[in-house]
Amino acid sequence: MSPSTSLTNATKHAPGAAIALTLANTEHELTLTVTDDGPGFVVPDEVESRGMFNMFDRVAAIGGEVEVRSQPGDGTTVSTTVPVTGRVRERDKSAAARL
Repeated sequence: MSPSTSLTNATKHAPGAAIALTLANTEHELTLTVTDDGPGFVVPDEVESRGMFNMFDRVAAIGGEVEVRSQPGDGTTVSTTVPVTGRVRERDKSAAARL
């Protein structure tokens, strides 16, 4: 999924950079943003790497979107937004009841 790919990429391409995770939700969406203060890069108009393609493809398969923002010298931000269906699985209900 995108967050783990984003974290892997940040540690691989921006070693030693500070990394921040932000989670936000609305009634209909959940957004996880991974930001680093690494070297950044020029975001291509089309996905060029297999890793980025897989990240976009997996998120799109569940109705979500990925946005990549970066510039050389200015770090990178990857935001993944997925829809929230409002359905709770039975296993999750029982886990919540134990809390």
